[in-house]
Amino acid sequence: MPDRKKTEIRPVQPEPTLEGRGPGFLIRRLQQVSVSMFHGNLEPLGLTPLQATVLGILGREDGLDQLSLASRAKVDPSTMKDVLRRLEANEAITRARCEKDRRMQRVNLTARGRELLQASRPAAKEAATHLLSPLTAAEKEAFLAMIRKVITAHDEPADPAKRTAWKRRRAR
Repeated sequence: MPDRKKTEIRPVQPEPTLEGRGPGFLIRRLQQVSVSMFHGNLEPLGLTPLQATVLGILGREDGLDQLSLASRAKVDPSTMKDVLRRLEANEAITRARCEKDRRMQRVNLTARGRELLQASRPAAKEAATHLLSPLTAAEKEAFLAMIRKVITAHDEPADPAKRTAWKRRRAR
C-alpha cells in the first residue's frame, strides 16, 4: 500500500471584526457600501454613480474636454472614454472635436442630460443621507471633515499648472 502523507488540519480562523481591520480595508468597504446605495438610487434613472458624477461636473462646467473631465472626476482617461460612450448612447451628452485642437473632444450636456442631472440630484442626496444616517449631526460634520483632511493631505498639487490627469498606478 502506498505511503500517504498526512495532511495537517488547521482550525479555521474567524475573520477579524471591523475593529481589527486597517484603514485601507475600512475605506474600501465604506466605498463599497456607498456605491451600492448610490447605485440603487440611481439605477431607475439608468445611471451609475460615476455617470451621475460626470453629469454633475458638466452641469457646473459644460464644454470641458475629456481629459479635464477625467481629471475632475478622478478617473483615468480610458475609464472616462467608456463612461462618455455610454452617456452618449443614452443621449445625455454630445462630443465634438475642438476647433483649436482637433485631438481634443469637448463634452456638452444635452437637454436629456440636464433632465437626468436634475433627476439624479435628489436620488444622490437620499443615498448620502441614508449612508450617514447612523451618525449624529456632529459626528457627520466631524467625519466629513476628517475625510477631507486625509484627501487634501494626499491629493494632487494645488497649483493647476502642476496637476496631471488622475492615473491608476499599475502593480509592478
